[in-house]
Amino acid sequence: MRKINGKTNKTVELDEVLDFIPDEGSDILNKLLVKESVMEIKEAIKALPSHEKDVAYLYLIYAHRHDEISKMLDISEGASKMRLHRAKKAIMSILEGENHNR
Repeated sequence: MRKINGKTNKTVELDEVLDFIPDEGSDILNKLLVKESVMEIKEAIKALPSHEKDVAYLYLIYAHRHDEISKMLDISEGASKMRLHRAKKAIMSILEGENHNR
Protein backbone atom coordinates (compact mmCIF):
# COMPACT_ATOMS: atom_id res chain seq x y z
CA MET A 1 0.00 0.00 0.00
CA ARG A 2 1.14 3.50 -0.76
CA LYS A 3 -0.28 6.97 -0.28
CA ILE A 4 -1.03 9.21 -3.24
CA ASN A 5 -2.64 12.61 -2.64
CA GLY A 6 -3.37 11.61 0.94
CA LYS A 7 -5.25 8.47 -0.12
CA THR A 8 -4.05 4.94 0.50
CA ASN A 9 -3.85 2.94 -2.72
CA LYS A 10 -3.17 -0.76 -2.99
CA THR A 11 -0.34 -1.81 -5.31
CA VAL A 12 -1.62 -4.37 -7.79
CA GLU A 13 0.40 -6.76 -9.92
CA LEU A 14 -0.18 -6.69 -13.69
CA ASP A 15 -1.38 -10.32 -13.71
CA GLU A 16 -4.11 -9.40 -11.24
CA VAL A 17 -5.29 -6.59 -13.51
CA LEU A 18 -5.31 -8.82 -16.59
CA ASP A 19 -7.60 -11.28 -14.79
CA PHE A 20 -10.26 -8.56 -14.59
CA ILE A 21 -10.18 -7.45 -18.22
CA PRO A 22 -13.41 -8.56 -19.88
CA ASP A 23 -13.33 -10.71 -23.00
CA GLU A 24 -14.35 -7.70 -25.07
CA GLY A 25 -11.12 -6.03 -23.99
CA SER A 26 -9.06 -8.91 -25.28
CA ASP A 27 -11.03 -8.74 -28.54
CA ILE A 28 -10.03 -5.10 -28.89
CA LEU A 29 -6.42 -5.94 -28.09
CA ASN A 30 -6.45 -8.77 -30.62
CA LYS A 31 -7.92 -6.49 -33.27
CA LEU A 32 -5.23 -3.90 -32.61
CA LEU A 33 -2.51 -6.54 -32.83
CA VAL A 34 -3.95 -7.88 -36.08
CA LYS A 35 -4.20 -4.37 -37.52
CA GLU A 36 -0.59 -3.66 -36.55
CA SER A 37 0.53 -6.96 -38.07
CA VAL A 38 -1.31 -6.25 -41.31
CA MET A 39 0.31 -2.83 -41.51
CA GLU A 40 3.76 -4.39 -40.98
CA ILE A 41 3.06 -6.97 -43.69
CA LYS A 42 1.88 -4.26 -46.10
CA GLU A 43 5.09 -2.31 -45.46
CA ALA A 44 7.16 -5.45 -46.08
CA ILE A 45 5.27 -6.11 -49.32
CA LYS A 46 6.16 -2.61 -50.54
CA ALA A 47 9.84 -3.59 -50.37
CA LEU A 48 9.41 -6.56 -52.73
CA PRO A 49 10.26 -6.61 -56.43
CA SER A 50 7.19 -5.60 -58.46
CA HIS A 51 6.44 -9.08 -59.86
CA GLU A 52 6.33 -10.54 -56.32
CA LYS A 53 4.61 -7.48 -54.87
CA ASP A 54 1.69 -7.76 -57.30
CA VAL A 55 1.02 -11.41 -56.46
CA ALA A 56 1.49 -10.82 -52.72
CA TYR A 57 -1.04 -7.97 -52.65
CA LEU A 58 -3.59 -9.86 -54.72
CA TYR A 59 -3.30 -13.06 -52.70
CA LEU A 60 -2.54 -11.90 -49.15
CA ILE A 61 -4.38 -8.58 -48.98
CA TYR A 62 -7.21 -8.93 -51.52
CA ALA A 63 -7.71 -12.72 -51.09
CA HIS A 64 -7.69 -13.63 -54.77
CA ARG A 65 -7.06 -17.24 -55.79
CA HIS A 66 -4.12 -18.25 -57.96
CA ASP A 67 -6.36 -18.91 -60.97
CA GLU A 68 -7.71 -15.35 -60.70
CA ILE A 69 -4.25 -13.86 -60.24
CA SER A 70 -2.90 -15.74 -63.23
CA LYS A 71 -5.61 -14.24 -65.44
CA MET A 72 -5.15 -10.73 -64.04
CA LEU A 73 -1.39 -10.74 -64.50
CA ASP A 74 -1.32 -12.94 -67.61
CA ILE A 75 0.93 -15.54 -65.99
CA SER A 76 0.49 -19.25 -65.27
CA GLU A 77 -0.95 -20.46 -61.97
CA GLY A 78 2.42 -22.09 -61.29
CA ALA A 79 4.16 -18.74 -61.73
CA SER A 80 1.65 -17.14 -59.36
CA LYS A 81 2.32 -19.82 -56.73
CA MET A 82 6.09 -19.52 -57.12
CA ARG A 83 6.04 -15.73 -56.88
CA LEU A 84 3.87 -15.94 -53.77
CA HIS A 85 6.22 -18.49 -52.22
CA ARG A 86 9.22 -16.22 -52.87
CA ALA A 87 7.28 -13.18 -51.63
CA LYS A 88 6.35 -14.94 -48.37
CA LYS A 89 9.98 -15.90 -47.76
CA ALA A 90 11.09 -12.32 -48.39
CA ILE A 91 8.33 -10.90 -46.18
CA MET A 92 9.31 -13.22 -43.33
CA SER A 93 12.94 -12.21 -43.72
CA ILE A 94 11.99 -8.52 -43.64
CA LEU A 95 9.74 -8.95 -40.59
CA GLU A 96 12.32 -11.02 -38.72
CA GLY A 97 14.89 -8.30 -39.40
CA GLU A 98 12.53 -5.67 -37.97
CA ASN A 99 11.94 -7.74 -34.84
CA HIS A 100 15.70 -8.07 -34.27
CA ASN A 101 16.06 -4.29 -34.55
CA ARG A 102 13.50 -3.60 -31.81
